[in-house]
Amino acid sequence: MGKAAENEKRKLVATFRNNSAIALYVSGALLPLLVFMSKAPAFGPWFINWLAGSATFDQIEALTTFAVILSSLVALSGATWLHRRALQALDQFED
Repeated sequence: MGKAAENEKRKLVATFRNNSAIALYVSGALLPLLVFMSKAPAFGPWFINWLAGSATFDQIEALTTFAVILSSLVALSGATWLHRRALQALDQFED
């Protein structure tokens, strides 16, 4: 394959990775954070009690919210990784 074909292949790979990063960000990070913001009034007091050592783990609502935050951070990390991989693919362009 020639340089132009290789460059087009790299552009397609970068586009796929970047679009995957956007989808992961929206579905895995942004939407769960919006859910967390709607449940934040219930989570705040539980978290403060948890830091003080007086919270119990039978409060399912608070633990669910904590899981949402954790999964959002994982999704955000994955989206960032995919975006960086897309930029690396574009850095391999040949003149």
